[in-house]
Amino acid sequence: MIALAVANTCRSDDVDKPWFYVEMSDGWMRVYSIGEPHWVARVKTKDWAKALQRPVPVTKDDRRHFALNLIAAAIAGDDGSREHSTDPNIRMVTLEEARKNGQPSTATIERGTCFGILRDSDPKAEVYRADIIMFPLPERQPFKSNEGGAVALS
Repeated sequence: MIALAVANTCRSDDVDKPWFYVEMSDGWMRVYSIGEPHWVARVKTKDWAKALQRPVPVTKDDRRHFALNLIAAAIAGDDGSREHSTDPNIRMVTLEEARKNGQPSTATIERGTCFGILRDSDPKAEVYRADIIMFPLPERQPFKSNEGGAVALS
């Protein structure tokens, strides 16, 4: 499993512009492209929980884990599957929270693309939404390992 701590000082101009968003409501998880009215991927929340071998998400971290794994599988995965998934024990931090609190944000890598949550709605809301950022990683990106299997972007 790979998680990525993305530096808060990402130099991309697009880091504050989400590319996709994930919505959870009515027992479904849907992936939308920003500016498009129709979903590009969807799955029943219970089916996604079974695929991840986890309970249906209840907490903020659970919903963030589900959203991040779904976007990576839907956009960069191989027919909706993942080579890696985020460690369920890692605390999920959005990019906005990271900037506010001076800590690294949590992201995941799938097939050379990094995905992170820019911001999300109140997880107790009837409809949960997570705005997703993504950017390709250079082919030879230097990594350094942290404890617990996390990988930090240098």
